[in-house]
Amino acid sequence: MEIEDDPTGEKTVDFLRNCRKVAQRINSNHPSSLGLHPLVYFYTHDGRYKVGSFYGVITLILNLEKTKSFPKFIDVRKDFEWVIWHDDMVPQIVSKSSAVKARDKVKDFYLKSIEKLSQEIDKKNIIKEIVAEKYFGSLKMKTRANTSEIQGKNFSRETKAAAFIRDALPKVQRCKICGGYLHNHSISIDHKTRKADGGLGSLDNAQLTHPYCNTTVKN
Repeated sequence: MEIEDDPTGEKTVDFLRNCRKVAQRINSNHPSSLGLHPLVYFYTHDGRYKVGSFYGVITLILNLEKTKSFPKFIDVRKDFEWVIWHDDMVPQIVSKSSAVKARDKVKDFYLKSIEKLSQEIDKKNIIKEIVAEKYFGSLKMKTRANTSEIQGKNFSRETKAAAFIRDALPKVQRCKICGGYLHNHSISIDHKTRKADGGLGSLDNAQLTHPYCNTTVKN
């Protein structure tokens, strides 16, 4: 992509502001933050970082912003995270091009998953239906490799990451509003009963949520 000359620096500043806005939306303590958990969105079960998912998620967020579709995402977020955590589709979608070039296809895969969940299709059937439709070419339902068969004595970086993911993810708290995974860098304390409705700042009235769910969903 060609970058135009920017003699005044204004375009560069606007670009950096937009980058910060997206970064805040992905994971931060900013009120707009969705608090996407990196383990769920950007890693495989066996500890490999999914570059294609990173670019796809950024493109998804820009689309949700443009179409004002965040509420639709929030409504199905818990099941959506189940789908993307149990699928191996993104590496297949990205395999025939670069992660950057495939970002729109990955975004479309996410949007199609959200749409099917919104139609109340069982989360366990989402990938099967997408594969059958061949919208993304010849994707295949794959059985995950058994990494326990490795014979080497030293742990690889991926094996260490996989061990951490295996043991850490089941212990991760979930947002009390949308049911999605919470990340400790992006947690808000929400009033179960809103202050406007007489809710007090008591422990019994406190719950952990994503910043976006606290500041937007309930208001």
